[in-house]
Amino acid sequence: LTFVDTNIIEPSFYVKSIKTLNLTNNYLTGFNVFLTAYDLKLDLRYNYLTEIPRVIIENMYGCDMINFHNNKISLIKNDSFNLFKIFFELDLSKNLIEKIEDNSFSNLPVLKYLD
Repeated sequence: LTFVDTNIIEPSFYVKSIKTLNLTNNYLTGFNVFLTAYDLKLDLRYNYLTEIPRVIIENMYGCDMINFHNNKISLIKNDSFNLFKIFFELDLSKNLIEKIEDNSFSNLPVLKYLD
């Protein structure tokens, strides 16, 4: 973990073979992680993220859920999810989303739940 100041942390690490990564309520402003994951659950609720983080996922054969509930995300770019190839649930609720660019979710063919 990298401490930006006394209240905000920005993790950057390499994780191998993880099923659940829960970083809720951690004052995160940024997030960089390299994952080797199968059926991953990534929970980033209640942080201070202002954009969709660049998460590099290798050998991913299905992600159950990615949760960005209650952050400060204002823009969903058309390439926001280019590095997320397969997942079923995406929660963006309680953010400050002002704009969603065209084709932002087109790279998510198996997405079944979006909030």
